Amino acid sequence: MTSIKQEIYNDEELPPPEVQEGRSRAFWVFSVLGLVVVAAGIAGVTYAAVPSLKPASSEAAVGTNVETSAGEPTGSPIAIRATLAPTFEATSSSGTGDCNSGQKLVEFFIQLDQDSNHETGWSLHCSEGEVWNVPVGILEETKENRSGNNQIMQSTCVDDTETCEFIVYDSYGDGLMEGNGYFYLRYGAATVATYAMSEGEFDELRYCFGPNCHEELDPIQDEQLDPIETTDECARLYLGIGFDANPEELSYQVQCNGEVVLQGPWGDNLPFSIFEEETCVPLNSCCKFNVTDSGGDGLTSIQGVGGDYGWIYVEYGMEKVYGYTGDDDGAFSNAEAAFGDGCEGGA
Repeated sequence: MTSIKQEIYNDEELPPPEVQEGRSRAFWVFSVLGLVVVAAGIAGVTYAAVPSLKPASSEAAVGTNVETSAGEPTGSPIAIRATLAPTFEATSSSGTGDCNSGQKLVEFFIQLDQDSNHETGWSLHCSEGEVWNVPVGILEETKENRSGNNQIMQSTCVDDTETCEFIVYDSYGDGLMEGNGYFYLRYGAATVATYAMSEGEFDELRYCFGPNCHEELDPIQDEQLDPIETTDECARLYLGIGFDANPEELSYQVQCNGEVVLQGPWGDNLPFSIFEEETCVPLNSCCKFNVTDSGGDGLTSIQGVGGDYGWIYVEYGMEKVYGYTGDDDGAFSNAEAAFGDGCEGGA
């Protein structure tokens, strides 16, 4: 995939912040799982998010709180478990926000255009590994949770010794041109990137920030950083789950050509948390996804505690192959989907 823009910055040579005409730079940020909706001071804000956003306890630790899950299924996929983060205001001019000493705040704000839900995604990779992964299509799958709000902010804290690469994808290749699309990326007190409609079409934009951006990325490393790339040898398989109030009821498995490549979830999962994992499977595979809910109610249990209905999203290569939301699709005990070019008669 070819980028039409690649910009590299360090602390000494960052461009000044850009603000669109009529756009206020002061706003409140409500954050859970590092994903937030910008309220612009409007009273009675409805909490919504991608995939889910609810106010969390102020006693929780600030940040995305992403940790590596224990255990690895067959196929050695990457497994990430995200736990809840609190509500906080992240508008500090120092760029530290609520980060610890030796860390900097990273903020990404995007105003979606009318096609973003099914075309736009982004990822953040730093020296210590993957930080964010919002695959193309997940916004469409979870848009009802946002109650029509097309402004999203994601934030996290990273060590100031880390070098990071942020990538924005548009699967159609027209950028955020269908409506008033806009985004910015901030690192500490500096603005790394801004995009508005006037900057034109793109299929991929890459930005580097941190102390070692002057060093060229190794081509092999660069391939590994691309979360949706399909190579000549294999295709990326991604699975994300947003749990309801009873995560212990859910189990799943993906088999490709008779071999188990993903299964779980692994470890203990909190109610309303998000679990993600991915692997690469050979091209021309025939794969089968199977998910079971032992309670028989699917991901529909909210038990009056203020959580959202659960969801499931499976992507093979750049294509969504399975999607489920508890509020739209309701109860189930077992569900399955087959996909892959190797399946008889196609996926």
